[in-house]
Amino acid sequence: MAGVRYKHCKQCFSMFKRGYKRSQPSWYEAKYCSIECHGESMKESQNGVNNPNWKGGRRMHGDGYILIRKPNHHRTNCGGYVLEHILVAEKKLGRRLEPDEVVHHIDKDRANNHPDNLDVMSNSKHIKLHNTRHDVTEDKIILASLLFETKSKIAEFLGIDRVTLYNKIKHYKEKAVD
Repeated sequence: MAGVRYKHCKQCFSMFKRGYKRSQPSWYEAKYCSIECHGESMKESQNGVNNPNWKGGRRMHGDGYILIRKPNHHRTNCGGYVLEHILVAEKKLGRRLEPDEVVHHIDKDRANNHPDNLDVMSNSKHIKLHNTRHDVTEDKIILASLLFETKSKIAEFLGIDRVTLYNKIKHYKEKAVD
């Protein structure tokens, strides 16, 4: 036979009525008034250093950038992480980066976030900097694509980065359509 028990929710502290059954183990006891309160409690109790999988808040992004957990930073992503080079550049400058500013890795190594390797510039200047190789023609890109399968290898062979390669391919495709 089922009975009724009144309890305080461990998350929102409201009183709630919780039914129980004899078929439930004796140790079973409801702690939350709703699924939402249970979820909020888990968010708080399993977040950051409280999570058993915590590895210090530093991880590598798939693109080769290093991410640092800083949930309250103004440039945080939806997971609470910020690109490390942004943090290093802001510390070096002694101020926040402006919305139109980007951080350039001088040696093109995205994991090398040493202050001497970082340069802060406007987004337009950064784009111009990466599009300086005018000797990379459509013919050279076609030849390189016959030799190599991946865009990374093609870009490396041509001496440009992948973004520049993508922009040049896009430019040549648009030119071909006109």
